[in-house]
Amino acid sequence: MRQRFSPWIIVGLCLFAAVVSASDEIYIQARLFIDTRDNAVALHKLSLDQIGQGDDYVDIVTHADQLAEIQALGIRTEVVIPDMTAFYQSRLDATKDMGGYKTLDEIYTALDAIVAANTDIMAPRVSIGQTLEGRDIWAVKVSDNPTVDEDEPEILYTAAIHAREVITPELLLRFLQYISDRYGMWPDVTEIVDEREMWFVLVVNPDGYYHNEVIAPDGGGMWRKNRRDNGDGTWGVDLNRNFGHEWGHDDIGSSPDGIEETYR
Repeated sequence: MRQRFSPWIIVGLCLFAAVVSASDEIYIQARLFIDTRDNAVALHKLSLDQIGQGDDYVDIVTHADQLAEIQALGIRTEVVIPDMTAFYQSRLDATKDMGGYKTLDEIYTALDAIVAANTDIMAPRVSIGQTLEGRDIWAVKVSDNPTVDEDEPEILYTAAIHAREVITPELLLRFLQYISDRYGMWPDVTEIVDEREMWFVLVVNPDGYYHNEVIAPDGGGMWRKNRRDNGDGTWGVDLNRNFGHEWGHDDIGSSPDGIEETYR
């Protein structure tokens, strides 16, 4: 007799396979040397996830297949970190979730605690929309009249547009605490709060952030994009390459290929 599986089991297996596939990918930090003008031109045309540069090189986050393609162009390369997740985990606290950084829920818990202690200048978080996976994107307003829309200049602070940049929500939490501790005592802080409307979005990409919790619960998760199913076997859009202004103007700095880290 042929074994029949529930559709829910099949869906679950597909999701599990997607998670395993993402967690099995090894991210590499590589250095690409610019030895000739042709090298420079070739690198300029590639949609690379660049994280640093020197006078004659650029550092990128990549994977084995892309690195092989770059080497095939005749560009000299050096592997700086062969497994970035393992490297980061070796520097984190293995006894804590996310290696000591906050999970998505912990970020919002910490945010709510700061707001609750400063209701005179901070309004409760509000959802500015939902992600493809149905998570709210939360924002908090800071001003002297935080529940009133005043005619004041506005400032927007955002973090974690790239899912793996886990330190960025921590920075905004520290900034909010800095404002809280000094409002009414430090003239410059007081003036900014009284004369501005400041908005904070601590996690622009909650789907991608949570995905790193799943694939690397000890921290060091390197998933960067959101979790859009691109329909061609690839996942994720680089939200920081997806703004409307001159979208798709060229393939320098962003990619039309869903497999790339800079996919727009």
